[in-house]
Amino acid sequence: MFLKRFIKKQYISFYFDENYKMLNEIYKNNKLLEENRFEFENKKDLINKMKELSQDIPQTYLSSVIQTINQGVIPTCEKKEFSKFGIETENIKYICINNKFAVYASIFDLMELKRFNLDFIYSIFSLIDYKAAKKTNTLYVIITKEKFYVLIYYKNIPVYSDIYEKIEEMFEENNENTDDEIIEEIDDDDGMVEDLDKIEDIPEVEEKEIKTGIEMDVVNFIKSSLEEYYNNYSEDFIENIVILDSGILNDDVTQIIKDMLLIEAKKENFDILKTINEISRKNV
Repeated sequence: MFLKRFIKKQYISFYFDENYKMLNEIYKNNKLLEENRFEFENKKDLINKMKELSQDIPQTYLSSVIQTINQGVIPTCEKKEFSKFGIETENIKYICINNKFAVYASIFDLMELKRFNLDFIYSIFSLIDYKAAKKTNTLYVIITKEKFYVLIYYKNIPVYSDIYEKIEEMFEENNENTDDEIIEEIDDDDGMVEDLDKIEDIPEVEEKEIKTGIEMDVVNFIKSSLEEYYNNYSEDFIENIVILDSGILNDDVTQIIKDMLLIEAKKENFDILKTINEISRKNV
C-alpha cells in the first residue's frame, strides 16, 4: 500500500467524433502530473500512440465509450421484460444497475471495441448517469458533432434513452463543368466530402445560420424525444433539460428551448475524455 503512493498511473481515453480524440493523464498519489490531448484521422495512428504511451508507464489503463446506436437504457433488470421495450436479448450484453435499470449494448459493438485491448468500456449513457445531479423529471442530452444522446429520468431512474445520428448528405458530381475551385474531392478514410472552410465568399450572416442549424437539430431531437416519452413512459412533465455540450453549441440554445418547449434549460461544458478517465480512476 505504501509503494502505491509512489507509482505513476496513466489513464488513456478516446472516442470518435469526425476524428479520433484521445486524452492521456498521468497521476501519482492521486495528483495529476501531466495531461496531453491528441487527435488522429485514422485508427492505426491512434493505436500506435496508445502503445507508445503504454510502454513508458506499465500501469496504464485504456478506456473508451460505445457510441453506436445499438445501445440504450431500460427501467428493468428482468430479461423477460426486455421484449416490452423492443429489445432482443440474443445479441446484447447488459448490466443491471442497483437492481433498478439496465444498460445494454450490442455484443458485436463490444467485440469491435475490445480489439483495442481496453481495460474499461462504458456505454455513453453511463457517462450521463455518472454526471447527473438531478434524477427526477429531468432530460439530459450529450452533444457531439456526429451524434446526440438523450437520457430521461423519472423518480430517480433513467426510463428513456435515444440517439440522434447526423446523416451527412452525399453529393455526386453529375456536371462535368463543376467549378473545381469550389468543390474539391478529398480522399479520406470515410469517403466523405466536407470542405466548406475553403469557400471564401460566404457572408457572415450565412455562417451564423449554418451554426444555428445545429441548435435547431438539438431542439427538434429533444422535442421528438419528449413526445415519445410522454406517449409511452410517463405523463409527468419534464421540468429541466440539461445539455452536456462538448463545445459544439451556441449559448442561445437554452433560450431557444425555453421559447419553443417552455422548459427550463441549461448548458454545461462536458469533457467526454476527462469523464471517461474519472470513472476509470474510480474503478481501478
